[in-house]
Amino acid sequence: MGGGSPLARARARESGAGPRGGLPGARGNDLPGSGRGPATVTLVRAADRTLTVRLDPDAGTVVLDRSGWPRAGAAGSAPVTVRVPPAPRLSVRLLADGSLLELFVADRATVTERVYARPDDVPELTVEGDAEVSGWEQVPPRRG
Repeated sequence: MGGGSPLARARARESGAGPRGGLPGARGNDLPGSGRGPATVTLVRAADRTLTVRLDPDAGTVVLDRSGWPRAGAAGSAPVTVRVPPAPRLSVRLLADGSLLELFVADRATVTERVYARPDDVPELTVEGDAEVSGWEQVPPRRG
C-alpha cells in the first residue's frame, strides 16, 4: 500500500510554498481542499503569469486559469470553468503528477490538463480567501 507524507497545508489568508521542480507534485501530489466562500489557489507562479484555481461555492463555479500557458486547439489557453450546483461548501481535489494536472470538482466533474513548467516557473501552493487545502506527496510503497 502506498503512503504519503505531509507536503503543505495552507488556510485562508495564509500562504505556504510547495515543492520545487514542476507543478506542485512533479513526483505526484494529492491536493484536496474545500471552500466556504470565494477563494483562489495558486499552483505555479512566474514573473508574468500564474496557474490558479478559483472557487465560488455560492455561484457553483470552479475556474482553472491556465491563460499564462499557451495552448493549441479550439479552446486555446482560455480558462476552464466547471459548473456545479451552488452549495455552502465546495470541495475540490487536485492531482498533480509531472506535467499532468487533474481537477475534480464536488465529486461531479473532472478537468485534465497538461501544464509544462518553464525554467522560471516557481511551484507554490498559496490559498487566498475562505478555503483550506491540504497536500500530500505520493510516494512509492516501501517494503519491510
